[in-house]
Amino acid sequence: MVFEILYYEGKRRLRSSTVLTILFSALALFYISFFPSVKEMGEEMMAGLPDAVIEMFGGLGAFTTIEGYLAAEVYIIFWTVFVGIYFAYSAANLIVNDIQKEKMDLVLSYPVSRRQIIIEKTSAFGVPLLLLNAVVPVAIYIGISLIGETIEPLRLVMVHLLSIPYLLVCIAIGLFLSVVVDRAKIARYASIGAIFGLYLISNIISMAKNFEWIGLITPSHYFDPPKILRQATYNYTNATILLIAFFVIFIASMEIFKRKDI
Repeated sequence: MVFEILYYEGKRRLRSSTVLTILFSALALFYISFFPSVKEMGEEMMAGLPDAVIEMFGGLGAFTTIEGYLAAEVYIIFWTVFVGIYFAYSAANLIVNDIQKEKMDLVLSYPVSRRQIIIEKTSAFGVPLLLLNAVVPVAIYIGISLIGETIEPLRLVMVHLLSIPYLLVCIAIGLFLSVVVDRAKIARYASIGAIFGLYLISNIISMAKNFEWIGLITPSHYFDPPKILRQATYNYTNATILLIAFFVIFIASMEIFKRKDI
């Protein structure tokens, strides 16, 4: 059964990944269409906001430049939170759902190890990762051109490239819940709470200077769309930290699953 699980899971995710890619591209284009009018009111909008909120959105240029607008309206919330939740929620179903529906016993009756199952099921997330990060930046670039604005293509490429380690951590969190929780419904809800909760902690703590160190445990702390898009600052160290976190959580999940009594 070499790669059969990967093929099955990848094929199963293709449809939902395509729908998500189309929806997110359409949503991004919808927000981009409002930028010309928002740009005119940008300075007035920012002037009425507290300093902490302005900093959260990436600074004073958040609504007056296309880079800042994209970071604030598309990537900070929709990409970091909702796409992150999608991956964590989907991963939370990987193991516990098959166990609960007694499908796992059937899979394990074939010559396949638990290690192979978890590796191939997780690897199938390459389908939505590739689709989203290949199609969405192209759609956004076209949308920006249509409203008469310009953006450096490399910045768009890099914000998506550097989001992959963050999304991998979201997958790992969902996977971990899938092997430690006994009910699929609880694992799914917990994954939503985990990603949204970690995002809130990261932003709330950033406003409290004495407790900023707590934000170091949150994945979103290491993915900063405003710096990537507005300042062309590409933090490979943060990406490496996220990749290490992914592998640590993934390996821990695999070891727990190998010892789990089904």
